Amino acid sequence: MAGKKYYLISPPEENKLNTFILKLTRNLILSGKKFLLFCNTRKEVENLIINFKQAYPDIRDRIMPYRAGYEVEDRTAIEDALAKGKLAGLFCTSALEMGIDISHLDVCVMLGLPGNKISMVQRAGRVGRKEPGAVIICAGDSPYDDYYFSHPKELFERPMEELIINLENKQILIDHFACARAEALNFEVPDFDEDIFDRGFIQIANHVNLYDYPDDILYDQSPHFKVQIRCVDDPTYIIIHGQHSDDPPIGQITYSQILREAYKGAIYLHLGKRYRVTKISYTDHKIYVDSRCPMAQTRPKTEVFVRPRATSRVIKSKIWPGLKVWKTSLSITEKLTGYTETMNKKNNEVSYPQPMIRYFVTSGTVISLSGLDSITHGSVMGLAGALENAYPIVYHCSKDDIGSYAWSKENNEAHIYLFDSTAGGLGITNKVVSLFENLLQVASHNVSQCPNCLANPETADYGCYKCVISNSWFNYAGNTRKETIKLINELSIITSTHMPAEEEVREDFNSKNHLFDRHGDKCFGGTMLVSGSLVYTGKHQEGIVLNSAAFNNGIIEDRLYSIRIGDQEAKYLGSRLTLIQGKVERWCMNCGEELIDFEETSCPVCGVRLR
Repeated sequence: MAGKKYYLISPPEENKLNTFILKLTRNLILSGKKFLLFCNTRKEVENLIINFKQAYPDIRDRIMPYRAGYEVEDRTAIEDALAKGKLAGLFCTSALEMGIDISHLDVCVMLGLPGNKISMVQRAGRVGRKEPGAVIICAGDSPYDDYYFSHPKELFERPMEELIINLENKQILIDHFACARAEALNFEVPDFDEDIFDRGFIQIANHVNLYDYPDDILYDQSPHFKVQIRCVDDPTYIIIHGQHSDDPPIGQITYSQILREAYKGAIYLHLGKRYRVTKISYTDHKIYVDSRCPMAQTRPKTEVFVRPRATSRVIKSKIWPGLKVWKTSLSITEKLTGYTETMNKKNNEVSYPQPMIRYFVTSGTVISLSGLDSITHGSVMGLAGALENAYPIVYHCSKDDIGSYAWSKENNEAHIYLFDSTAGGLGITNKVVSLFENLLQVASHNVSQCPNCLANPETADYGCYKCVISNSWFNYAGNTRKETIKLINELSIITSTHMPAEEEVREDFNSKNHLFDRHGDKCFGGTMLVSGSLVYTGKHQEGIVLNSAAFNNGIIEDRLYSIRIGDQEAKYLGSRLTLIQGKVERWCMNCGEELIDFEETSCPVCGVRLR
C-alpha cells in the first residue's frame, strides 16, 4: 500500500484563507499534480471557482467545480474530464467522498476540517492508493478547527462517529405509514399484518393523525415519490433556467437549501455562473432562474423560533440550584424574511410580504436558567453559541447536525435549546444531559482561550465566530464574550459544588397527551386552537387563526379553521395545522361547549369525560 502524509496548515495571519487556497491551487496545477480540493459547503465551491477564474484566467480551464445538485450529464462530463487528464483537479464537496472511482490522485486538500472524522478519512482515502499521496488540511474559521489544530493528536486518535439509525423518528415512521397505507388500498382503516410490521409501528399508524408533525405526505396520492433516502421531510425542487416549466433544468436543490441559497431574488451560484432566482413554484416544486443578473451577492435574513412541543414530556433531566438541563422534543420554525444584496460595497435590504417557512419537529435539550447573577441577553446568547460550538468536540457528531437557539427575560430567566437539525431527530443532542459538565468545561476553554479574541484585545470583550457565535446559518446579535465568561464561571461553580437531582421518565406513546386526545369510547374531548394563534399550514406558510367551528361529515370529526395568510383568508381542518405559538383549549364533542381549560378532565356543562 502506497500510503500518504498529512500536513496541517494554518495560513499566515496576513494571508486570508481563500487567497491562500487560490495560490495553493495555482501551484498544484502548474506543478502537474492531480488533486481534489474539498470544501464544506456548496457555496464555498462556487465562490472558489469564480474567484479562481478571475485571479488566474490563463489556467481557468484546468479546474472545475463538483457538488450535489448538478444534473447527471454535467457530473459525468466533469468526472470524465478529470479521468482523462483534461482537468488537473476539482473544487468539490462531500459528493466526491465516496462512490466514484478516481485513480492516480496525488493530493487531497481540505478547506477546513469536515464536520466529522468519517468524512475526513473518506476524503483522505482518495489519495495514496497506488502512489504516495499528500493530504493537506487547512485550518478553517471555526472553534472546531481551532481545537483540533491545537490538539492534533486528539484529531487522529478521535474515534469514528456512530452511525445512527433512530427507529423512533416519528417523521420517518409517518412517511412509511403513508406509503404502506397507499399500498393497502384502504385509506381509512388500513390492515397491517404484525408479522410484517412491528407492533410499535402499528400503534403509531393507528394514531398517526394525533401527531403535531408536518403531515402533507398523508394527503398525497403517490407518497412513495415524496420519501427521500438522503434527508427527512425536505422536498427536492428542480432548478429551471428560463420562465416556463418546459425550459431546460440545470440542477436540483432541497427546500432547506433554498432557504440558504435559492430564495426568491437570490443570486444563485451554479457551475461557476451567477443566476437570479425569479420565481418559486411550491405546487410543481420548481425554481426558475435567469442568467441575466448583476455581479452582486445576496445573504438571507433569517429567524428561528424554538419551543417545546405542546404534547412533549420531560424525558430525562438534571437539576442544580438555578439550573435545569432536560431533554424533550421540540418544534422548530425557520423563517426567511428577506435578503440583503451587496454590490459595489453598498447594501440593499429586501423584505418579503410573506416569509418563507420551514417547520419541523425534532429531539433536543433545554437548558433553563433562573435567578443567576450573570444572566444577561449577551451572556445567554453567547453561552448558546459556545455550547453549540463545543458539542461536536465532546460528543462525536457532525457540527452540521445540530443547532442552537436562546432567549432571556429581564427577571434573570433564560432558556437555551440545543437541537438536532434533522426532522424527527436522531437523538444526538439528547446526550447533552449526561455530558453537560464536560460540555461546560470545553465551552469555557474555547471562550476564555479563543485565539482570535486574545490576538485582538480591542474587540475581545464582544467575542467572535470562533467562540460565542455559532456555526448555525441563523445567528442573533448580542453575543458578548466578556459576559459569557462570567455566566460560564457561575455555572461551573454551581455544577462543581452541588450534586444534581436526576430524573428520568420512560417515553411511552400511550401515556402522552395529544393535541387530539380522543382515546376510548367515553372520551368526548377535542382540542381547539385559540383565535390569534400562529400556525403552520403545511405549505411552507404560516397564518393566524381567526375563528373555528365544529366540523363533522359523518367520517371525520374535527374543527374547521379560518386562517389569515398575508392578506388572504383560507379554510383548514385542524388536523392539517401545526401550532407554532399560541394557546390550546378543549371543546366538548358531546354538547359543543368551547374554550374549556386544557387541564379540565370533564365538561363543565354536560359533565362527560374529556380525557
